[in-house]
Amino acid sequence: MDLKKVSEISAVAIPFLMLCSSIQLLTFYSHWSIPIFDYLSSAEIVFLFIKPLLTILLFASLYVGFNLLFVGATTLYVVKAKKTEPAEELRQPEPNKPVTRTRRLIQFLALGAVAVFVPFVFFQGIWYDFDLIPVVILHIVIWAGVALGLWYLRGKKGERLPFDWVLAAAIPVLLSASFFYGRYQAHYTTTYPVSQTIVMTDGAAIATDDNTLFLGKTSGYYFFYKVTERESVILPAAQIKSVSIKQPD
Repeated sequence: MDLKKVSEISAVAIPFLMLCSSIQLLTFYSHWSIPIFDYLSSAEIVFLFIKPLLTILLFASLYVGFNLLFVGATTLYVVKAKKTEPAEELRQPEPNKPVTRTRRLIQFLALGAVAVFVPFVFFQGIWYDFDLIPVVILHIVIWAGVALGLWYLRGKKGERLPFDWVLAAAIPVLLSASFFYGRYQAHYTTTYPVSQTIVMTDGAAIATDDNTLFLGKTSGYYFFYKVTERESVILPAAQIKSVSIKQPD
């Protein structure tokens, strides 16, 4: 292994991963108007790259697995299709049917309806319904579009795009995914609140429920949000004696 190359990659990758994690944290905590970086220690900021790195490795393994499954299924389909297709001499040429103006108009209207309906459904699913599949497809399209643009700008149409350029095409995907991850995380925190009880050092207790949400914690603070009052509650970790979490039924 070339240690020099590893160090060069790390010098670029670690700050970028820290940026991705910062985007996710800012998006999540900005939903409740919490300036999260005011409550992070220097060590926590330095190690921000670890979480997105593990997430990227997880999704990369899933991506490779799904691609292998897709290639295998496609290859199997092609092999079966070649075995079942009739011989060339037995094929009868289909007569060319004239396309009427009415048929062309119907095709044009159908294409227009699809062009409007599909983006609307994707926008609705991503921005309001927080569906997972549309946002995954969106980022696959972004990745493919950026890679195709780089291939075109490279000017070497007869060659494939080098692997490092394909990785470079993933940069806007990771930035966008960090933003959407923060949005989805905020939505799920509100929709599926964690039920727990916080006991303070003075004996007071805070129980989380549908109105009092537990948002997260750093090494020095715990973050809550009161839905009815629409206010954030930030408690120093030094004032918390114990935390008990109730498992969902």
